[in-house]
Amino acid sequence: MAIINAATLNSLTTSYSGVFKKAFDGVVPASKELAIIVPATTGTLDLSWIGQYPELRKWVGDRTLDSIKQHNYSLVMDKWESTVSIPREAIEDDQYGVYSAHIQELGYAAKMHMDKTVFEALKNGDSETCYDSQYFFDTDHPVGRDGAEVSVSNRTGTTGTKWWLMDCSRPLKPFIFAQRKTPELQVMTANDDEQVFTRDIYRYGVRCRDVVGYGIWQSVHQSQETLNITNLETAWEAMRARVSDEGRPLGIHPTHLIVPPSLEVDAIKLIERELVSDTDGGGNSNHWYKRVKVVSSAYLA
Repeated sequence: MAIINAATLNSLTTSYSGVFKKAFDGVVPASKELAIIVPATTGTLDLSWIGQYPELRKWVGDRTLDSIKQHNYSLVMDKWESTVSIPREAIEDDQYGVYSAHIQELGYAAKMHMDKTVFEALKNGDSETCYDSQYFFDTDHPVGRDGAEVSVSNRTGTTGTKWWLMDCSRPLKPFIFAQRKTPELQVMTANDDEQVFTRDIYRYGVRCRDVVGYGIWQSVHQSQETLNITNLETAWEAMRARVSDEGRPLGIHPTHLIVPPSLEVDAIKLIERELVSDTDGGGNSNHWYKRVKVVSSAYLA
């Protein structure tokens, strides 16, 4: 039987902290390719500047000062937590190793929290607004200025399973993951802690503050049409044709095809097969072969 004292608990905390860190560092969220991570120093992040892609121009005479269209867009941080409890008897009976898996899962969950929030934002993009006050996926995003705006759509279909084509090659990603406090492991093991005294349990929890926001809507297209070559090409061509408020090409070049698990096999067949069958039973080169990266997430189910 272990003697529980300050040294024992400190040693246990060190061990669990190492287990937590190893699990946290051992996984890379798929959404890291889709979102830019922005550190925040306050509870609200001002994103009024968003919506502009800079471009170099030939310098003749004085510099040309761009009049950036301001948007009323900000993100308010959310607070998140997850906590596990360990019976004091488990420490007394040298069974604390059994709970290492719980601490590992805590570290894993803390890292995958980004996936959960980013992919949920993606799934809900047709009912959540972005910087131009339109839904992120909408049929009437205003493009232009000085009263000469036109409506542009970044979605097709309304009833089928959602899938998304996305350009993640730019520094400003389709999503913004703003972090005020990164996940940290907190420990409540003091013998005079209320829960230790009344319930005979030790608590280990993670806490963080962050929020997901929407980046440039032009960099994403949502479709609810059948996932096939024809509809993929329709989304591709729509994205490639998008322009800035000044009418210049944005140079959007899709890099990722995002799908829920129910469309993962279809997406792999479209993108990751080098040959496709023709009507005579032979094989033709697949011109979509690895043109984009397929990403599927259970959070999109």
